Amino acid sequence: MKNNESKFSQSLKKVGNVLTIIMPIISLAYYFWVRFRIPLIFYVSNYKEISLVGVLVLSAGYIFTIGLLIFAKSSNKFAIRKLGVVVFALTIPLCCLGNAIFLSLPTVMDKAEISNTTYYLTGEIEVFDVHTFHHLYKCDDSRFACEQTSFYEGGDASFDPLRLMIDKTTNLNEINVIWVSPDGNTFLGYTYGAQPRYYDYPAQLNDHFYYLAYYDYPNSPPTTFVLFECKLDNTSCKQLPILYTGLGRSRETIADETTGEISVFMGNEFDQKTLRYNKTLIFTWGENPRCYVPGCEILEETK
Repeated sequence: MKNNESKFSQSLKKVGNVLTIIMPIISLAYYFWVRFRIPLIFYVSNYKEISLVGVLVLSAGYIFTIGLLIFAKSSNKFAIRKLGVVVFALTIPLCCLGNAIFLSLPTVMDKAEISNTTYYLTGEIEVFDVHTFHHLYKCDDSRFACEQTSFYEGGDASFDPLRLMIDKTTNLNEINVIWVSPDGNTFLGYTYGAQPRYYDYPAQLNDHFYYLAYYDYPNSPPTTFVLFECKLDNTSCKQLPILYTGLGRSRETIADETTGEISVFMGNEFDQKTLRYNKTLIFTWGENPRCYVPGCEILEETK
């Protein structure tokens, strides 16, 4: 009976010794698998499902290995301790890191193709927070290479209702990120192209939307703000010949149906009494465009 137990213990030790060599290698391979999730997630079918299987196999593997090192009987206790250090130092940290990266794997929310370029809109989860965020990736299909564009949108605990749109009536080389409201209406949020830009919520006047757009983050002065006129389906957009360069932390675009004009207000100073920004009229667009502050300019033609 003792001999059988001794042989069994020796077998467990051999298996444990093999796993302590294999598991760090598998852990390292899995780490690089999830570390370079971009562009793998765009080009490998069922990437998330494969990664989930990897998490389960890897977790079970190092738990089983640790169990063997603890319960296998051997006279060479120093060797067991040495192998245990290898498992703890290499396998477990890599497993934990790989699992953490797995939790933040992006979800492809939408994609669109322009020539030999594919754009991917993703939603990603912050591992140690309850927030999500979104990115837009530009991938060259011929070179299997992707780059992250300047688009960034932070969200709440769930993904924002975003999707991609190509406006075939204007510039076919631009890709738009649009918001989808609960009632099915859509609004421009971002355009990637020769001049990437963000949009504020539009004002509607008759059969057009008027978007205040900006090329840089509004909290990083100076920022250039321009006005776009679009059809209600967010196509046939054109930049209007008026702009403002300055700081605008809080912005509002208002349509006046009586005068047929669009007014843009901005504010930078927060009023602690009203808990609102004190806004100033920046410019008015209509038959007679008007500027009210320095930094505003009425152009002769749209650039």
